[in-house]
Amino acid sequence: MNARLITKRTLAMCVFTALIAAAATFAAAVAPQNPQQQPKISDGERKALEKINTAADFNAKMQAAGEFVKKFDKSSQRPRVASYMAAEVAKIQDNQQRLQAAQSFTKVFNQPDEVDQVQLMVIETQIQMNKYDDAFSSASQYLTRHPDNVALRTQLAIIGADQAQRQEGKFVQASQQYGAQAIEMMETDKKPEGVETEAWNEYRAQWLPRLYQSQGVLSYVTNNRPAAKELFEKSAGLNDQDPVTLMMIGTIADDEYQDLAKKFNAETAGPGKDALLKQAYTKLDEVIDWYARSVAASDGKADYAPMQQQLMQNLEAYYSARHGSGDGLKALIDKYKKK
Repeated sequence: MNARLITKRTLAMCVFTALIAAAATFAAAVAPQNPQQQPKISDGERKALEKINTAADFNAKMQAAGEFVKKFDKSSQRPRVASYMAAEVAKIQDNQQRLQAAQSFTKVFNQPDEVDQVQLMVIETQIQMNKYDDAFSSASQYLTRHPDNVALRTQLAIIGADQAQRQEGKFVQASQQYGAQAIEMMETDKKPEGVETEAWNEYRAQWLPRLYQSQGVLSYVTNNRPAAKELFEKSAGLNDQDPVTLMMIGTIADDEYQDLAKKFNAETAGPGKDALLKQAYTKLDEVIDWYARSVAASDGKADYAPMQQQLMQNLEAYYSARHGSGDGLKALIDKYKKK
């Protein structure tokens, strides 16, 4: 029996691109409100506010806002101005310009609650620009002030898993930590303040299996196969139709099969070698089953087509080696297709 029936497959580069959109709620613009609802302000403040509103572009508005804060640092209108300018930052489409605008914002509005109005936006922009070092650094600072932000922890865990697959391991430890924290928050139902119960339950149902998957990837690429297997199995228990999770369970079983094949080849003839052969075939059946599940789950999904094609080649080779032909493989795959 050969140690490898086929060339050892590489870990599929399945990109986890489902990033959580950073939500930001901004207060109303600085335009005058109902006088009965608005605190009394001086004529100087009113004129300064009007200058912000009528400024031609962001830079002019930011300059006017800076002048307002310098003159009226303790004004009751400062929170409204900060919210208005944060919303103006969000309107900027160009990523680099948005980061520069956010930096200008935080120079003027430097209180922690003011800075946080643009911080999630900054992190998301850094991620979009593939500035992951900056994003993880910014997120670390933000999470010290917002420990209940499970969405950001989830996002960073998934990004870290994707980067680890691309041979970038500098985020592994942080991503494992963020992922474990997010899982603990979801598993113990620690709903963030202000989140509706229905929305929280939907979020957990969607993202908890993906979190276990990302944690499994991080364990696998750091050569912790037992932990990876447990994490992928937990993910599959929550979502048994994710092609990547099913493939990875099969991949780990394939690794175990290869180990048994090597032991078989090194063993001298006798009962021990016969026992190893039996174990190897049992494990190979397991590999075939998981790969068939993954191929079935990826059927008709364009995003998974390259992975499915690669996996199908391995599956056909293994199935033919085990059964002498490919007869019955289609029926096995069809058995696992979602009806």
